[in-house]
Amino acid sequence: MHYKSKIGLSVAVLLVILGISLSRDHRFDSIGTFIFLFSIVLIIILGILLFFQKEIFDVWFGVARIYLPIAVILILISPSQRQCGLGVVCIGSDKEDISWFLSVAFLIISLILIIRAHHRTQQRHHPD
Repeated sequence: MHYKSKIGLSVAVLLVILGISLSRDHRFDSIGTFIFLFSIVLIIILGILLFFQKEIFDVWFGVARIYLPIAVILILISPSQRQCGLGVVCIGSDKEDISWFLSVAFLIISLILIIRAHHRTQQRHHPD
């Protein structure tokens, strides 16, 4: 087990706890949702990465370093609430929708990266 994965997994678990506590306080609802959702995704991804080589972790981490700050910026600039007309039709999305979308996208992108990196390392070590 790679030490960076252990540390990351521990931090992700702590962030889940922080996200839950912030979500309960309605002043920090969108921040708490963001922290909670991305922490759950990090727990899943880091749990998977525990079983792979360091180079696969490094590939994933390189993308995560770019993706996460962009996700934070997108969530910060998104509106707090949807714009609804006459209470019937809501257009656009709010911080919670963006948090959900970016979390799921991060999970899917991470899984694809891990599978591709693992496949490449297998081909390099066992060329047929």
